[in-house]
Amino acid sequence: MFEHDRPAPSLPPAAASTVAPQPRPPRPGRLRRTASYVIASMRTQPLLTLAAGLLCVVVGISHLWATRPSWLVTAEFRIAGQASDPVPASLRIEVSPIELRDLLVSEPVVQGVAAALEEQADPEGSAFAAGSLRRRAIDAWSALRAWPGRLAVALGVAERSTPEVDRVVTARAGDWREDAQVVRIHVRAASPRAAEAAPELLLAAVRDLLRREDRSRTMARIEELRPVRDDAAERLRAAAHAVTQYRLEIGRHDPEVSANDLQGRLIDTRARRAELETDLKEAEANRLDIARQLETAAVEQTTRVVVEQNRRIQELKNEISTLEGRYAADLAVKTPKHEDMVRLRLEIESKKRDLNNEEILVIREKVQEPSLEYVGLLERQAQNNRQLVTLAGRELGLAETESRLLTELTGAMQAAQRMEELISEREAADAALRVVDGEAALLDSRLSSVIPFSHLALIGQPRVANPDVPDEPRAAVHLAWTLAVAALAMLLLPTLRSLVRSRLVAPWQVETLGEALPVRLVGELPGPLQRTLLRLPGRQGS
Repeated sequence: MFEHDRPAPSLPPAAASTVAPQPRPPRPGRLRRTASYVIASMRTQPLLTLAAGLLCVVVGISHLWATRPSWLVTAEFRIAGQASDPVPASLRIEVSPIELRDLLVSEPVVQGVAAALEEQADPEGSAFAAGSLRRRAIDAWSALRAWPGRLAVALGVAERSTPEVDRVVTARAGDWREDAQVVRIHVRAASPRAAEAAPELLLAAVRDLLRREDRSRTMARIEELRPVRDDAAERLRAAAHAVTQYRLEIGRHDPEVSANDLQGRLIDTRARRAELETDLKEAEANRLDIARQLETAAVEQTTRVVVEQNRRIQELKNEISTLEGRYAADLAVKTPKHEDMVRLRLEIESKKRDLNNEEILVIREKVQEPSLEYVGLLERQAQNNRQLVTLAGRELGLAETESRLLTELTGAMQAAQRMEELISEREAADAALRVVDGEAALLDSRLSSVIPFSHLALIGQPRVANPDVPDEPRAAVHLAWTLAVAALAMLLLPTLRSLVRSRLVAPWQVETLGEALPVRLVGELPGPLQRTLLRLPGRQGS
């Protein structure tokens, strides 16, 4: 017992005390003091210590008992290339590994699979066949855990959703390998059969989701094609009407055939002009030969003077000189075969013919004895000039014909080109309409068929590790955490209660107090006796 529990004797003054000071034991360290305080608190409060540990154990075991058993499987999904669809690239649904992973764990897909498994669940063989009591406990625990969420929905700060703990199946995304196009998904289900069936159902749900997306895109594309088809049909009708109208304008004959006929006639005309050029060259050669003979012929000077002084002859020579100057000037910009050049040559030849006839007439009228040789050469020259005029006239006719044929051929070729353009427009409009009709037919067939999406596949068949033992909760781990929490509560609660009540429970506390007060620890009573003494009413002077 403590010495201060006895009647306190009168003490002499400190200076008169002859008692030698007692040596004090060394003070324990901080860690030992804390440990002794915690142990002393547990010893002085055994009921609280045991109650805290038992309460934690009961709560932990109850939580373990009320937790839904679940089985886990890991499923691998692969993407074998892309879907081989003959649709435009804008409509083709291509799924990458990360997109497939997000689809497999998305809320609509998992909810649909959970609903399907709940409908197919067998109550007799399910994981909740452990008895109605446990089912009620699990339902009560689930309702308790869902209470904050329901309160948030009632307050309007959250949206209503299906809690994950109430689902038959949940999915969690794992890693993915882009090089191998493989996605790993972790599936948790309330029964081994549901865990093994969930991956295939998830894949089927993703395919259904993609089919709905494909159908939505297809219907949207069909709606887009309707005005396009109407526009293409209108273009085709306009192009066909333009072809018919143009045929009526050109007289319903084929412009290409007309162009070919005109081209043949033009070739024939040019061949005749080539033959005529030979005769012209021969006549021109005769003219040059006669002109040389006229220059060397013996004739009296009076004859030459009479000819040169005739006014009409001089006028004709001047006109010929003027026409030849025009011809030389036009020759710089036009070819000799041009119609205007041929007409100018005909006029020059006609003037030369008139000049030759006028010379013969003047000589016969004004020369008494003309030279027969000179007159004969003039007559030959006149005959040659008449031949040249005739040839020039024929050449002019052929030139006019060639010019007319060229004009008609140009018109026919333009008509043929215009007709070809109109026909090309009609064919292009018809081809565009066929393309739109083909795409519309393809889209209609897609609406009435089922797109398999067979390039998305499940690798193997996932199996649970042990159908008889659930993967969650893990009883050993759960109990280990429960015992750890219970031990921590057994240490903390008595210690905190002692700290709050400020009780002296450890010997070192008395020693620390003895440094300030004349108190000495002479013994330690057992726990029950201490509690009895503490309950006794205190005495005056004790």
